[in-house]
Amino acid sequence: MSDNFQDRDLRRLRSLLEDVGEEAALGASLPELANYALNALRKYRDMLISLGQIKVNSALAKTQTSAAPSSSGNPVGGGPLQQEQQQEEAHGEQQEQAQDVDDLMDPLTPLEMLHRVVVTGIGVVSLYGAGFDLLMKGLFEGRSALRYSKELGFVVGSIPDSVDFSRWTVVQQREMCRASLLSLLAAEEAMSSADGIEDRSSTLVNIGACMADLEHIGATAEQIKKVEIRKISPYFVPRILNNLPAGYVAMKYKMLGDVEGTSTACATGVHCIGNAFRAVRHGYSRQALAGSAESCVNPISLAGFHRMRALATGDSPFDNKRSGFVLSEGVGLLLMERFEDAQKRGANILAEVLGYDNICF
Repeated sequence: MSDNFQDRDLRRLRSLLEDVGEEAALGASLPELANYALNALRKYRDMLISLGQIKVNSALAKTQTSAAPSSSGNPVGGGPLQQEQQQEEAHGEQQEQAQDVDDLMDPLTPLEMLHRVVVTGIGVVSLYGAGFDLLMKGLFEGRSALRYSKELGFVVGSIPDSVDFSRWTVVQQREMCRASLLSLLAAEEAMSSADGIEDRSSTLVNIGACMADLEHIGATAEQIKKVEIRKISPYFVPRILNNLPAGYVAMKYKMLGDVEGTSTACATGVHCIGNAFRAVRHGYSRQALAGSAESCVNPISLAGFHRMRALATGDSPFDNKRSGFVLSEGVGLLLMERFEDAQKRGANILAEVLGYDNICF
């Protein structure tokens, strides 16, 4: 590749970026600017292909070329029989290049290659109990599930005693942190409501958690100070890893896609759902179970947030002068999948996810 060729394409790229800025400066409306930027991105993608920075499916290009008319008005590549042979060869080459599909599935994926993403399952364990219906009933009735803990000295949100953990043995409950147990309960509801997903070889799991089992960490630290190493639980590490709520769910339901545990403080749940949505939309996964789990109602967490003056001292959470938040626990998960898959198996479509973005400020 000659230097002149590279310089020319770099000038083209610079021109594209300047054009977008110029459009914004001229006060173009948001839809106009968005459409202009999309066209610029497509041109930029084509330029990267020409530079060899992105692999391109040459079979598709050959097929399109063989069908294009020449300047003389005659089809390029001879008569219909020869064109058919060329297309068959191109199709064969296209299959051989299947491994390059990931290179096409990027943020610049053509719109016709994107999948519609729908929600077919919901799983919740909230302060009202285990189940999405209990959450909605409590909210519509306007009932507060918060309580004052004499032991902790704060108003907190705790899962009620009615939530049953007895399905797990004592050993299993020692192995998993509370967030993992709650995640398994919510996943059971989500998978049950989505009913019918048998092939989970491409199912992504992204269940995030913000804070580890700090109370367990504190107790273990005290044992170490007392040189009681032999009394430390062999399950200490599995209980404090924030990716294990997702891991336990993936293992139980044999979900063989990506298993992730995004952690971004109060944005964790939306972040997990957004990333999972993108994975399904762009074709990396056929389904995704995503959301977040948190269980940090303990003296250490409360003391830390109290010192930050982040905990609420009033009872008006939606007031402009609200004083903070109430530390609580719970989990919420969405089962998302391709619209065509849900439609094919007759699934009950609860909602459609149209888009997602995030910004740091």
